[in-house]
Order: sequence, then structure tokens, then C-alpha cells
Amino acid sequence: MTFLSPRSFFIATGAVLALLGLFGLVLDGVGAGDRTYFTADAVQNVSHLGAGLVALLLAVRLAQRPKALKWLAVLAAIAGLFLGVYGLLGEWPERGPLASPTFADTWVLGELPGATEYALSIVWGVSALVAAFRAHGTRDSRPGV
Repeated sequence: MTFLSPRSFFIATGAVLALLGLFGLVLDGVGAGDRTYFTADAVQNVSHLGAGLVALLLAVRLAQRPKALKWLAVLAAIAGLFLGVYGLLGEWPERGPLASPTFADTWVLGELPGATEYALSIVWGVSALVAAFRAHGTRDSRPGV
């Protein structure tokens, strides 16, 4: 199993999401001092736990079907990138429907509620694309090279 294969992506993602859901059900939030960087309500925690278990199940059940895992990773990347970009650049109810985010508001992660989660969705989407489309194998397959 290579490090960035679709199967290893789903194993790592499944484990992280399942642990995130379990910790979220036990802890109130992750942060330091007065700042909380990641919070989730009970529904989000249960959905993280469920998504993690589904990702682990997919990695195990589709181990012999790498093309299926590849295209599932592509779908996961599209979802993660869409949700992350929309969250960072979309409308935030706490700011009002007519307020548009400024560059500083968008990229100062501690200033907006939920911005860390949106940034993590983008990172997750990019890593899913890398796992889906990276070249298989480490050697050059051309003859004579």
C-alpha cells in the first residue's frame, strides 16, 4: 500500500473522522485558553463518526477495486473543495446577509467561526485529489530509463 493511494487516503480519513467524532462527543471543543479552534455539535459529531466508519468500510471492501476507490476519492475531493471554498467565501449568518467577507476576514482563521473547519475541508479535498491522481509506483516505467 503506497502512502498516497486512494485506499490509504480512505483509511487515514476514516480513522481521523471516527476519532474526531468520538472525541467531539466526549469533549466540548479543541483549543487553547479562551480560543476554541474546532467545535462541533452532536449532529456533526455523529456524522463525523459515521463518515469515518463508512470511509474505513470502503477502504476494506473495495481494496480489490482501485479504480472505484480512485473515483470515490475524486467525488470526496469535489465535495471537500466545494464546501471549503463556499464556507470561506460564502455568506455567514452571524455577519448578516449583506456583509461580504474581506481578504483579512477570510484568511485570519481565528477571527471567523468555522473558518478552521472550512480550511481543513480544502486541505482534505486537495489531499483526496493528490491520492486519486498521483502516479502509481516510484520508478519510471519507460524502457531504457
